[in-house]
Amino acid sequence: MKFFHTADNQTWNNQLKVFNSDDYFHSYNYHYLFSQYVLKKSEPIMFYNETFCIPLVLRKIYNTDFYDLTSVYGYNGYLLKNDSNIEFIFDSFIKFIKNNFPKVITVFFRSYPLQKLVQSKYLSKTNTLALINLLDKNWPINLKQNEKRNIKKLKKIGAVFVQNKGEFEIKNFIQNYFETMKRNKATNFYFFDELFIRNLILRENVNLYSVILDNKIISSAIFFKNSKISHYYLGGTNSLYLKYSPLKLIIYEAYHELKSYSKYINLGSGGENLRHFKLKLSNETNDFYTFKTILNNDIYEYLVKKYGSINNKFFPAYCLNQ
Repeated sequence: MKFFHTADNQTWNNQLKVFNSDDYFHSYNYHYLFSQYVLKKSEPIMFYNETFCIPLVLRKIYNTDFYDLTSVYGYNGYLLKNDSNIEFIFDSFIKFIKNNFPKVITVFFRSYPLQKLVQSKYLSKTNTLALINLLDKNWPINLKQNEKRNIKKLKKIGAVFVQNKGEFEIKNFIQNYFETMKRNKATNFYFFDELFIRNLILRENVNLYSVILDNKIISSAIFFKNSKISHYYLGGTNSLYLKYSPLKLIIYEAYHELKSYSKYINLGSGGENLRHFKLKLSNETNDFYTFKTILNNDIYEYLVKKYGSINNKFFPAYCLNQ
């Protein structure tokens, strides 16, 4: 099976049209921003043929001559034009990488929501995604009483939901997001460059939702708006207002904002507490998979000994900050 690759913006966008994707997670722009501000010493690259397409990032491994093909943060996944044998495509794709990119040591990417996937030598089920089916008009009615009570209480004490991307909203989002990451003891990876966040928010298909109370933004979240699936991306809440669970109000209002545009909201997953929180607000779930493979075991083991740890929970094991 023959494959092509590109780092050209126009070719990239043309391929997304072929595969009918308007998802920001697949876009050149998101991959470019992520390469520039987050995975530095990397560049966007797309692999494709007539049936298969995968946007990735070619990342240099420290100061070595080697590289990884890896995923942006989020749910980029592969695009498939028909029901082709995906295992055969994966085998052919890996063979192509070995033959044409001999310095690439590993390949990693995350699955896209609602794809029909099964455990295989490449794919491993790693989590469960919480989804809101926006075609379900009864979702607000079917929310559990505790969730309804939190939303009602917030509105009663004067909380206001706003959709705006002015300096006031952006500055407060960044402040609340970093505070949340510190509170959750997140790794350095999740403390994204402020310029990355600002550039991201100002994109046309990115929405910033906020809750204002006591003349301050107490919680806000970034959503990627797409015709098929809109995604909850990043969120943050002021510690003094955690007892009100203001993110519930944001998700409640996001349902009403997005139901005429998208079919689903992907709330994502996360650690045990965050996943439990999201699942309580969802009306559908989906298995989440990751694609992992090592192309050169000898070099991989050398890199792990030099830069990482075999006990590291990340993949590759020498990438300690992802």
